[in-house]
Parts: sequence; structure tokens; C-alpha cells
Amino acid sequence: MARQDEIDAILREARKARPKTSWAMWIAALCVGTLGIVAFGIILFTDGSWSGGSAPARDSRLGFTGGVVIGVVVGVAIGFAIARQRNSDSHSSRSNP
Repeated sequence: MARQDEIDAILREARKARPKTSWAMWIAALCVGTLGIVAFGIILFTDGSWSGGSAPARDSRLGFTGGVVIGVVVGVAIGFAIARQRNSDSHSSRSNP
């Protein structure tokens, strides 16, 4: 039991030291997720034709692969922003000479 108590103490300290993700980042992630769900629903339930305007429709859609690439890029950008925010508060050799 002593070993488990030591492990629990280490876990408690690690949880206290970890900075929380800001509300702004959670709201940004929620907005991006909602936009993705709405876009998926529009694509799923429409036939892709556009009835407005007089310009002829182009056949240069991104398709599935383009959508996956855009999703990965946006996901990496959000993840990078979260990681930078977490690292900015601690463990920087530049801020502690």
C-alpha cells in the first residue's frame, strides 16, 4: 500500500502542476467542431448543385481528400496553439536565466 500512496502523491502533484486550457481555446475548438459538423451535414444532405447566380458552376471541388487535408491542418494548428500556451507558463530557459 505504501507504493500506491507514493504513486497517488506523484499523480496529485502532476495534476496540480499542469496548466489548464483557457476558455478561449475551448471556445475556438467548439466553433471549429461545430463548423465541421454543419459543413458535413450540408454536404451529406445536398446534391452539390447551386441554384443562385448566373455564373456557371466549376468542377474543381476539393473532394474528400481536400477535406481531410484541411481538417488535419486546422487540427494541427489548434493543437500547436494549445501546446504553445501550456509551454509558455513553465519550463522556459529563456524566461529563467
